[in-house]
Amino acid sequence: GTSSAVILGPVWHDGRRPIEGAEGIYRKEYESEQGVAYERYSTKEKSLTIVAGGCTFKMEGGTITITGNLTVAGNLTVKGDENVTGNLSVGGSSTVGGTVTTGGDVLAGGVSAQNHTHTGVHGETSGPH
Repeated sequence: GTSSAVILGPVWHDGRRPIEGAEGIYRKEYESEQGVAYERYSTKEKSLTIVAGGCTFKMEGGTITITGNLTVAGNLTVKGDENVTGNLSVGGSSTVGGTVTTGGDVLAGGVSAQNHTHTGVHGETSGPH
């Protein structure tokens, strides 16, 4: 004869309920402990969030937000303005094709652009000291 079968998904009960249960929320957990590693999509917010390894990657409203450290193993091209909050460290040479404006001092070879002095009056000047 023939037989029929039905495959059911997980059965939710008081000891194991979905962490979010609302219309338009799609969530996939990757660990047995909820909230450790998951993907979440909201049709209302039009947002996608991925959480894993202590990092969060969220796309929403035309913005991508990464919480955690980001390493780019290759070249990075930014077509638009770049805003850095915090310190910026460059481990190699830097080329600037426009004007550099600073609200603070500039040090070149340990010499301050604001606080170094020159000797000589109305003529040749010596190097900074």
